Amino acid sequence: MGGLPKGLIAHPSGVGTLVEHLVDVGRRAGCDVVLVGEHPAYGHLGLEMLPDGQAGAGPMGGLASLLGAAQGRDAFAIACDMPYVRVELLHALRALLRDDVDAVMPVRSGGREPLCALYRSSTVLPEVRRLLAMRRLALRALAAGIRVVELGLTAEQQQWLDDWDEPQQVSGC
Repeated sequence: MGGLPKGLIAHPSGVGTLVEHLVDVGRRAGCDVVLVGEHPAYGHLGLEMLPDGQAGAGPMGGLASLLGAAQGRDAFAIACDMPYVRVELLHALRALLRDDVDAVMPVRSGGREPLCALYRSSTVLPEVRRLLAMRRLALRALAAGIRVVELGLTAEQQQWLDDWDEPQQVSGC
């Protein structure tokens, strides 16, 4: 994104940034919001910033940091480049979490979305640590080793999971 942290890109609504939108969504869903990744550009948000985990471990390292900080509580993991996530999605994920489930992940045409999911930290963190120790860093490997309930989405709801990975995907570019 040209050196700009993704979360600081203007939200397509014209109100605030992507990360500010997600902070609002998380708070409206009743969550304690933290930011995984320590970057001075996010300091103005006043959020607790967690280290991004092991160097070179990508999202799996960040998930380990989040779940460790959750101290046994359930935790939503949401990538900061998802501008269309809605509070209704978080409520729907939470409604499916049961005692015999480790995670709830929405499903779209590309499969499960582990970067907008609800995790039971007490059972998922040990598996994340095991995979990190083996340097198996794909979140799909994690999903294969835990008990996941899938949240089916309509075609319209699947758009809530769209993310911005390239500058041309950013609204208005």
